[in-house]
Amino acid sequence: MVAFSFSSENFVVPILSGRKDQTTRPLTTARLKQLKNSTGLQLYYQQRSKEGFKISDARKTDLLIIKLKHEGPYLVDGNCTLPFPDEKAADLARRDGFKDYQEMFNWFVRHYGQEKTTGNLWMVVRWRLAN
Repeated sequence: MVAFSFSSENFVVPILSGRKDQTTRPLTTARLKQLKNSTGLQLYYQQRSKEGFKISDARKTDLLIIKLKHEGPYLVDGNCTLPFPDEKAADLARRDGFKDYQEMFNWFVRHYGQEKTTGNLWMVVRWRLAN
């Protein structure tokens, strides 16, 4: 099982309702290896704090590698990098809990900085909540 912790209480209800069914995280070799070898996920709100709690168990349904750029996201597949079509970019943002891609991109810049947001690779982990 791979655990993900969400620091914003604003994500709890969307996760439980199914409106948020993915998370986008910085790509690390160790985390990518964990995710490739596991389908089980545990979703937490502030996992390591006194106020924290488990939101739900989930099953990984998809794992994408992307780049985030101001003009839109790009899918990375080996040596090939392709822009998302506009409707797919909007879907990516909505599934992550944002109203549109611009809101998503701006959130990442605020939390990670412009250089890391646009210079690094990101993992998109999608899930289905366990019954």
